Formats: sequence, structure tokens, C-alpha cells
Amino acid sequence: MKKYRVAAIYARCSTNNTLQEKSIHDQIVSIKNEAKNQNIEVINELIYIDEGFTGTESENRPSLQRLLSDVENGKLLKLGVSVILYWAVDRLARNTLDALTIQKKCAKFGIHLHSVKEHLTADSDGNNKVRFVIAALLGEIYSKNLGKLMERAHRSSAEQGRWWARYTPYGYNRHCAKSLVVNPIEAEIVKMIYKLFLQGNSLHKIARTLFQKNIKKRIGNLKWDSGNIKAILKDEANIGVLVFHRGRADEIRRENSHPAIIDRDTYKKAIELLDVRSKTRNFNIQKKYFSLLSGLNILTCGICGSNIKSSHSTKNYKFYYRCSNKFPKIGNKKCN
Repeated sequence: MKKYRVAAIYARCSTNNTLQEKSIHDQIVSIKNEAKNQNIEVINELIYIDEGFTGTESENRPSLQRLLSDVENGKLLKLGVSVILYWAVDRLARNTLDALTIQKKCAKFGIHLHSVKEHLTADSDGNNKVRFVIAALLGEIYSKNLGKLMERAHRSSAEQGRWWARYTPYGYNRHCAKSLVVNPIEAEIVKMIYKLFLQGNSLHKIARTLFQKNIKKRIGNLKWDSGNIKAILKDEANIGVLVFHRGRADEIRRENSHPAIIDRDTYKKAIELLDVRSKTRNFNIQKKYFSLLSGLNILTCGICGSNIKSSHSTKNYKFYYRCSNKFPKIGNKKCN
């Protein structure tokens, strides 16, 4: 490695799978050890981490995009950074074009890229540039093959009645990686959602109720919405059913693959009510009632400045205008 004084770090891991070669923590530890051996200072505020993001799409990785932005706006150079350290080329990108694009953008501003695992500085000489391209190409090929392997692994799990998806349904914990067990606290919330819905509450009102009760989603925030509620109501995992490739010719369906939270009669009633509400809503939308200035967004509220929108009575379809913040998204301040 060339003599560098100050470095930034980039680390990426697409899953929390312990079988993956290097976790985020392990990558950073290895990179910092290499930096220490080379007497390179690492600035902790310039450690960029993309956890849970695939390496095949650079534009969808927020921390990578922030890193490239900091390269282009001169932030790294102002702090004396001349090299970005990362664990391996396949952590930087699993797409050859993306890898080369990232390397060129950094080189344009005098920032080098160094792979700790491969002991490779991409633009140090012609041989290393070739090695960099080959490593990126191998990563791309591996990624495509991995997708096929994962598909077969998921299918095999589903055929055996084991939970195959990466996500864990709300109301459950994953046990021994492949089986679902009921999460007692979340299961009660799931039951509450079905109960409130069958009592006639709207999806939005249920979301607001959870917010008011200070019940958080799994990711830790309070902002439940209608989509979250609907997804829980429709999820057959709640009645112990596992489905792989739903609606496709090769669909796999396994009954009683794990403990149920909701009985089938309750689930059936909820699905039927969702269907009725959907058809009613679609019918109402199709009614040819139009209001003056509808959709033009040229009127604003004199109190909060939000757009004025048209609304109508569900009883007689008479239209009126109101502030769009009268019934705000959960967590936003209501306009009076």
C-alpha cells in the first residue's frame, strides 16, 4: 500500500446472516487493524456503513451515495483524506460497471480506493487496475449465481415447511433460523388489530389507536399507517400458513407450518371485510362527482399554509373544501 496519512472507511453487508464472510463489525475491525499497521489515521465520523443493502445497485445504497457526495464536494480532501479503505471489492460493488464508476469518481478528486483483503489499490498501476476489474467481475458473477442458489434454498425450506423469507412476520420471532415461534407481546397487538377492524374501525383509525397507545412498530417508531395494518390483516402467517411464490404456477403452500396467532374464522371475516370495503371504495371513486378546482393545488390554508383539498360527504356526495392538514398523517400536527 502507498503511504497514506488519513483514511475514510466504507463497509457493506447485505444481510445479518452469520454465514456471510464478514459482518459489518468484523469488516471495520479488520480495516482499522490494517490502518493501524500502516500508521494511517481513521476518522471515525467518516466511517460509511450500508447494512442490509445489496452490492448490485450502487444508487440504492444511502451511505455509499453520501460517501461519493463527500468526495465530490471536497469534504474528504478538506479533512486530509487521501484513501478510502474497504474490506473487499465485492463489498464495494457486485457490479463491474458500478465498481469502475465509483473508482473513477474518487480518482477524479484525488481519492484512492484500497481493498484490505486483496491488498489492492485500484489505480496504483495497470496491473492493479486489471486485478480490480477481475475482482469486480468475479463478484458480479458470484452475485448472479448466489441468487440462483438462494432461490433453490428458499424453495427447499418452503417444501419442508420451514420459514424461508428473510423478513420475520410481525407477531413472531425466528427460532433456529428457520422456524417461527409466537412473540407473546406482538401477538397481542396482532389480535387487537383484528378485533378493532372487525368492530368496524378503519385502517387509519387503527393506526392512530396504536400511535395513541404508544405501541411501536418493530423498527422502533410510532408511525403506523394504513398499509402496515392492511399487511398484517392479510398475512396468512397469522393463521400458521407458509406460502412461497404466491400466485405463481410453482406456488408452494404449507398449512400449519408454525403456531397460529389468529383462528381461521377471524382471518376469513377480516379478508371478506377488506374485500367489501375495497369494492365499496372503488365504486365510490368511480361515481362521476367532480369539484371545481379539484387537483389543481392553487388554494392554501390561511392558518398553516398547507394545500386546500376538496372532500365530500359519504352520505350525499356534496363537496366542500378543507385544509389537507385537518386529518394529518400520524405524528404530524393537526391544523385547526
